[in-house]
Amino acid sequence: MKRRLLGGAAVIAAGGLASKIIGALYRIPLTNIIGAEGIGLYQMVFPVYCALLTVSSTGIPTALSKLVSQDRDNGEAYFIRSVLAFGAIGLLGSAIMFVLGGIFAKLQGNANAAACYMALSPSVFLVSLISCVRGYFQGKSNMVPTAVSQIVEQVVKAVVGLAVCSWFEGNAVAGAVCATLAVTASEGVALLFLYIRLKAAGFKRKYIASEKGAYRKIFAIVAPVAVAAMAIPLGNVADSFIVINATSRFSENATAAFGIYSGSVAAIIGVPVSLAYGVAVALVPAVSSGSDERAIADSLRFTGFLSIPFAVFFAVFSRQVIDLLYGGMSQSERMLASTLLSLEAASVVLTSYLQTTNAILTARGLQRVPMLSMGIALVARVVLCAALSAIRAVGIYGAVAASVISQAVALAINVKTALGREGALRGLIDTWQPLIWSIICVLGGFFVCNAVGGRLVFVLVSLAVAAAYSVLPVFKILKVGAKRV
Repeated sequence: MKRRLLGGAAVIAAGGLASKIIGALYRIPLTNIIGAEGIGLYQMVFPVYCALLTVSSTGIPTALSKLVSQDRDNGEAYFIRSVLAFGAIGLLGSAIMFVLGGIFAKLQGNANAAACYMALSPSVFLVSLISCVRGYFQGKSNMVPTAVSQIVEQVVKAVVGLAVCSWFEGNAVAGAVCATLAVTASEGVALLFLYIRLKAAGFKRKYIASEKGAYRKIFAIVAPVAVAAMAIPLGNVADSFIVINATSRFSENATAAFGIYSGSVAAIIGVPVSLAYGVAVALVPAVSSGSDERAIADSLRFTGFLSIPFAVFFAVFSRQVIDLLYGGMSQSERMLASTLLSLEAASVVLTSYLQTTNAILTARGLQRVPMLSMGIALVARVVLCAALSAIRAVGIYGAVAASVISQAVALAINVKTALGREGALRGLIDTWQPLIWSIICVLGGFFVCNAVGGRLVFVLVSLAVAAAYSVLPVFKILKVGAKRV
């Protein structure tokens, strides 16, 4: 169980890390080509897009992973019915985005985003099908197709996006539209790749009629998981409607500031979160097929070692990270991004643990708890964002504060419910080790950078710090796990 959990987590984490690195690197030249205004338009469409994806696809991988791992004989039946049901929902989501995109753009405060909505709309349908295939493979404890398809998505998006956007350099609107078209192209290629892998795995449709209650079982899991998962994208939707309209009253660059927060900074935050996501994905089939308190405790430790060091690093080295990655921004934009990254660093830990605790609760059949915790967090986020971002002295920072506080509320509810057992609680308590180790190593690197200075020195120190606070503790976990097997 231990090896299967960490093995699956490692595959998903590797794929997620590679895809996030490619995505983050892609943002650098993309930002330089279409500018902060273009990135702002590009990011405006994603909150609504992600909310539609939540309805049409978010709960599918988790549901299929759980059901297929529990009942492998009827795995194909669950998969086929998922494709039929959620393909239809995804198609409806694409239609909504295409038809109502102009209205969404006007309500968000910038009608120029309407064309971006139309360009991105087919992706809702494509991702719904992609999620079904990924969930099927994950239920079979085969994480490779999911990991590779994530990389395929990012590579195609980067290549197509940069190639097409370069034709419209300096034109923010045209560049944003081309960037969203690249996303649609990447999802189409990823779906083709997964279809080929599915055929190569010998998938057969002869088991379609073997499970009459498949729809009921699928939706029994998907519904609460999807509702819980909607909290974050709906919060982002609220941000996109609230922040620009609220801050534009006292800021001339409201769209650009929102683009920096939701695009440039979010891309950096997403890299370590994707690593921890691998733990959550691997945990569901591992626990569903036979609950293991030791596996749960180890997953919490692993989440801490993957997230806490990055959070400390981003909080301390935010200025250097932004200067290194987004040198094409103006000085004022880099200062804003640096402050946002430092404040948002806490989200790395909070989001990572939310993913893992949500997976624990789902695997134990308590998927209604995340629905409650994330629902409460959503209400808190919207209220705080509306109240804080309207204050001139706070502005865009109000969105960050609302996000961090709401995540902390949701995590507190999950922890109280999910970690009542001794083994799981011990796994969370053990996070003090990576926290102390991270603070020591990062502060040491900070003093070295200040004493010597220079971008190259920062890069070298960053690599050394990363090796010190990541490799050694993770190796310790794996070593302990090997002794238990």
